[in-house]
Amino acid sequence: MEKKLYLNTRIKKKFYNKFDIVRSLNSVSFFIKKKNIKFDHELGLAGKRILSGEETDFILRYIKKFNSQIYFDPNLKIYHQENSFNVKNKSDIKKIYGYAKGFKKTMYKNKLYFIFIIFLFKNIFDLLLSLVLFDKKKIFKSFYSIKGKII
Repeated sequence: MEKKLYLNTRIKKKFYNKFDIVRSLNSVSFFIKKKNIKFDHELGLAGKRILSGEETDFILRYIKKFNSQIYFDPNLKIYHQENSFNVKNKSDIKKIYGYAKGFKKTMYKNKLYFIFIIFLFKNIFDLLLSLVLFDKKKIFKSFYSIKGKII
């Protein structure tokens, strides 16, 4: 049985900006009032080519369409199974690559080019640091994340 984690990325209550949404919001960490807006079926698990990005795209479109804000409250705790990564597992590598492709498509679709560049440079920095530290797992993660973002 895998460890259970709770997703809690902030210490204090705050309204999220677009950078916060891109950096730390995911499908197990938010809920909204029901409105007339749907997920983009080209993104995420329903997508045939892009395996991620649906929740970030959904929230970015939601806040724009309904002139809303996203509020984080650290008192609400969400438990989720821990993700593992094995460099020898091709599906784990495909997942990292697919998430990176989804991230790129989501950022471009929502015209968040600057945020995309920040995250790409972070991945490049992570790759260089992991090469210096000889961290094989982080080398693979960073490499395939960069590859997915630039293809």
